[in-house]
Amino acid sequence: MKTDDSLDNVGFPNVGLSKAFFRMLIGFFSGLVGTMILGIILFVAWGAVGDSIQEVRFYGTDNLNPAKEDTQVHPLFLNFITLAIFLSSLAATICYGAMISQSEGRQEQLSTTLTHIFVGNLVILVLILPLYFATSGMETQTGIILSTIIHSIMACLYTYMIMEVVQETRYISVHLFGVIFGIILFSWIATFTMQNLSIFVFLTLPLLLMMIACGSTFAQMIYNWIRRVYGEDFLSIEKRYGNDYRTKQDDALSLEDI
Repeated sequence: MKTDDSLDNVGFPNVGLSKAFFRMLIGFFSGLVGTMILGIILFVAWGAVGDSIQEVRFYGTDNLNPAKEDTQVHPLFLNFITLAIFLSSLAATICYGAMISQSEGRQEQLSTTLTHIFVGNLVILVLILPLYFATSGMETQTGIILSTIIHSIMACLYTYMIMEVVQETRYISVHLFGVIFGIILFSWIATFTMQNLSIFVFLTLPLLLMMIACGSTFAQMIYNWIRRVYGEDFLSIEKRYGNDYRTKQDDALSLEDI
């Protein structure tokens, strides 16, 4: 069993409810920046192209209901929504990365972090474009809206993880559990509050970044508690189990003989 002094240099120091709340505020305001950009682009686009952004067709069904409206997504609408989601996600994630780095003393890797976030968003955009085109044929605009939500989740997930990779954190698995927990929290909230998909799109980035900040911080708090109770640094990247542990011990003995 490790002593308390030996545990001071491992885990996540100074992580508590106040830090969770502060990180959630950063996530909310970063997401709000992205939402504002999304709203501006869609507003300008709608003002420029008007009703031509959608195709509305009527077709007969039966004698009681001779005509039914069928709204088809116009290709121009798909281009605008893809551009809007890309720019809003890029702005939100860059803002989140910059604010977290500044507030938590990560300024030395700030330029590298922001460069990775920018390039990563470009790659995600290229990879997710086929999904936008594949879902554009779904009824009304549900497919496009679901694609934008998935796009936002991928951008935020990548941003959080690349920030920890750049920092060369020894607890990458804890951060992975945390970001997954945050996305699950977001999904639960979305399940009970997503009454209008069109409105929920504008809430996606603030809510998603808030929940990722919340989930990751609580994962760190839980790991600190587990580490102090059992006295072992279970999820450190330096920790080895099974045959890997014996191999590491043999290598250490070999180095001592040299």
